[in-house]
Amino acid sequence: ITNGSTERGLFANNIPGCGSLVEPGASASMWYSVIGNGKGIRASTCGTEGRFAAQVTVYSGDCENLACIGGGDQNCGEQSSVAWLGEFAKEYFIVVQGIESRTGQFNMTLEEIIPGSSSDC
Repeated sequence: ITNGSTERGLFANNIPGCGSLVEPGASASMWYSVIGNGKGIRASTCGTEGRFAAQVTVYSGDCENLACIGGGDQNCGEQSSVAWLGEFAKEYFIVVQGIESRTGQFNMTLEEIIPGSSSDC
């Protein structure tokens, strides 16, 4: 579990839309990276009750050429989760941001999953 806050996050206006990410770059965001191991990965802020409404988006590529892997927008209450199959040795960027320019604190979990074994949350 990673405790984070978008209150002092980055505004990345040049990121592409992805999944259900409504307004990429519209609010401050926190960026994380993970290396795929050939298995399913889930990044989730689900369970962060009483915090702000968060979106979770996953990209691959580099900062100049980000490619959408998937996004979650309030698919578990006001929180979000996204799952994908992580290619071996490939770097992925996980972005947590609020909706409608909101900022706040969150807890993000990153876990290995068996794809298709359960819902996103």
